[in-house]
Amino acid sequence: MSLSKARMNESGHATFKANTRWLASQITKQFMLLFAIVVSVQIVYHFSGIGRDSTDVPDTLSRSGLKPLVDNMTGCQYLETKHGVTPRLDSTGVPMCGEE
Repeated sequence: MSLSKARMNESGHATFKANTRWLASQITKQFMLLFAIVVSVQIVYHFSGIGRDSTDVPDTLSRSGLKPLVDNMTGCQYLETKHGVTPRLDSTGVPMCGEE
């Protein structure tokens, strides 16, 4: 191999390594930007109250895990969990039905 071809191979290899480093840095920047956007959206969602319902404890960041349901015919309210459904009771223990 001639000296000029060896120099061209070395410079081509150096260019390839530089391009690879540049591409890796661009991918890393894009991933970090995407991660920052996802975290920001989660924070806004969590603190804004979007998705919260009347079964969640007020002034806390935790969710109850209960899904409120309403029977369209009777107007009675129920709470659903992953284990089943139960009638929703008011503070006196009476089922919450209709307009009150």
